[in-house]
Amino acid sequence: MSSPKVEEGPAPHSQTFGGVALCLGVLCVLLVSTILPLCVYFSTALSEHNTNLVRELEQLTDEHISLLAANQDLMNLYCKLSVANHILQSDYIKVSTENQQLKAERMNLSRDRDGLNWTLGVIFQLKNFPVDNYCPYEDANTKDRACKPCQVGWVLFQSSCYLFLHIKVPFGHLWRTWQGSRQHCKNNNADLVDIGSQEEQEFILNNTQAYYDEDHGYWIGLTDIAEDGQWLWVDGRNQNLTDGFWKIQPVWGRDCALTNPNNEPLANWNAASCGQRNRWICESKALIWSG
Repeated sequence: MSSPKVEEGPAPHSQTFGGVALCLGVLCVLLVSTILPLCVYFSTALSEHNTNLVRELEQLTDEHISLLAANQDLMNLYCKLSVANHILQSDYIKVSTENQQLKAERMNLSRDRDGLNWTLGVIFQLKNFPVDNYCPYEDANTKDRACKPCQVGWVLFQSSCYLFLHIKVPFGHLWRTWQGSRQHCKNNNADLVDIGSQEEQEFILNNTQAYYDEDHGYWIGLTDIAEDGQWLWVDGRNQNLTDGFWKIQPVWGRDCALTNPNNEPLANWNAASCGQRNRWICESKALIWSG
């Protein structure tokens, strides 16, 4: 006798795998349905971003080209300005040089004017201007004259002219008293020398000579004839006994001063009797002629 057939159902494991597969399938569908829109979105967004970047790059490129052109224009303008500045500097230097030259010329003209005014002032003080003495002929044939600051035979020092009378004759003939010496100077539009500085004293000593004996020298324009003990120069200037270049203090009866080449430069003056005969020194203002 045969046993009855029993129908077999699906195995438990098979059912489990089927459920898993179904879940995976659903999940895949969900993923695909989610990812595809995202891919489309990001692709679109990236494309737009790239488009924007390209546009910005093109804009920046245009701006860069514009800046390069502007920079080139500025460089050209800078070069032109540099050239113009160089020209201006050259013109400035030229004008400054010309200005300095004009100032120098003006100073020279002012100096010439002042010198001529000085000379005119001196000439107007003279009764008769000794043209031949100041302006001797350079060429007797052409009669061209050359004017000098001092008369012929006089020595120029600073703004004065000096005549040193080195008369080499025996005592008592052509040497003169103080008054006689002064009169000789006046006859030559001058006066006995007025010593006002150490430089002038040294200049005078360098141009005088010792002669005869130690008591003889050259009369200078200093005396106390007007008032005993008050020594005055011929221009009225007072001379203190503590100043000047005295060798020894003057004594009574010796009222006229002389410079003595035998003495030291800064201890040089002696007082002597005004009637003593000596050599002498005349001084006059130097003339200033236009150069």
